[in-house]
Amino acid sequence: MSYLEITEPLRKLPVADADAVCAIDMGSRVFTLVCGYRLDDRIVTKPICHAPLDLGVHIARNKGRIGAGKLVEIGAVLADFRSCSAHLGVTRIIAAATAAVGRAADARELLGLGRANDIAMEIADAQREGELGYLAATQGKPNRLVCKLRSHSCQVAWQADAGVTTTIYLDTGYVKAYEDFILKASSIGEATDTFRDFLKRHVRLPAHGTEQLIALSATACAAFITGLSEDRVRDTSLSAAAVAARLDEVQGLLQPEFDALKNSSGNMAEVLSGLIFLDCLLSRTGHEEVYISGADLPVGLILEYFDRQGAIGAAG
Repeated sequence: MSYLEITEPLRKLPVADADAVCAIDMGSRVFTLVCGYRLDDRIVTKPICHAPLDLGVHIARNKGRIGAGKLVEIGAVLADFRSCSAHLGVTRIIAAATAAVGRAADARELLGLGRANDIAMEIADAQREGELGYLAATQGKPNRLVCKLRSHSCQVAWQADAGVTTTIYLDTGYVKAYEDFILKASSIGEATDTFRDFLKRHVRLPAHGTEQLIALSATACAAFITGLSEDRVRDTSLSAAAVAARLDEVQGLLQPEFDALKNSSGNMAEVLSGLIFLDCLLSRTGHEEVYISGADLPVGLILEYFDRQGAIGAAG
C-alpha cells in the first residue's frame, strides 16, 4: 500500500457486511476512501485512507489526458482501497470521480479500472457533484448554502425546495485562484479585490436568504484563520468576524512580509484563496458564521446508498 496514507486503523467493523459500504472520492488532488455503516438508527462514517495523486495538475500538463502511466498508478490505488475495505470486512465499494477529473479526454478509462476492482464507479458532472456535496453537508435539509473551494473547482449549491438542488460550478479552484489573483499581486488587498470581483461576476447566489452557510474542504483554511489544528476546527462554526479579522491581519502585511507568507510552508494557495472565498460569501450572504464541515463527497455517496436501502439516519 505504498500510495496510501492510513487515517483509521484497519479493524473489522462492528456490523455485518450487509450494513456497510465504502465510498471513494476521486478528486483532482487526492483520492479518499471513507467507510459508512448502519448502527442502530444512525449512519456512522469514518475516513479510512487517502492517496495524494495530484491528478488535476497531471492532466493539465498532459494535454488534457490522464494517460496510460497515470491510469496504472490509479489502478494500483484502487486495488489498495479494495484491500483496505476487505480488512474492514466490507465488500461493497462505490466511487465518484469529480467533475474536474471527468473533464480529461480519457476519463472514461477510469470506469474500466472500477470494473476491474469490483467498484461501482461513476463520473460525476458538476450538478451531480453539487447534489452529493449538499447531501453530505446537510443530510438533505433544505434552505442551506453549501460552498466548496477545491484544488481545481469552485462550487456553491443550495436547495430552495426540498429535493431540488441548484449548483453553480466554476473551473477555477484554489490553484488557479492563487496563480491568477494572489501570486502576482503586490498585496493581499489587491488580490482580495480582484478575486472578490471575479466571484461576484461568476458565482450566483440564491435570491432569498438561507438558514446556514456550510463550507466543505475548508479545514486547512479554518486552521489558518484560528491558529488551531485541522482536527480542532473540523465540524465547528467560524464567525464572520474571525474570518474578516484574519483577512485584515494579512492585508496589513508589508510587501516583504506578504512575499514571505506566500513562500512559507503549508498550502498557501489553499488557505489564502479559501480565506478570501469565505470572507466574500459571508459578506454577500449576510451570514454571521460558517460551519466548517468534515463531510465531503464520499459521505454524500454513503448517505444516498443507505437512503436507497431505506435506512437513512443521522450521519456521525
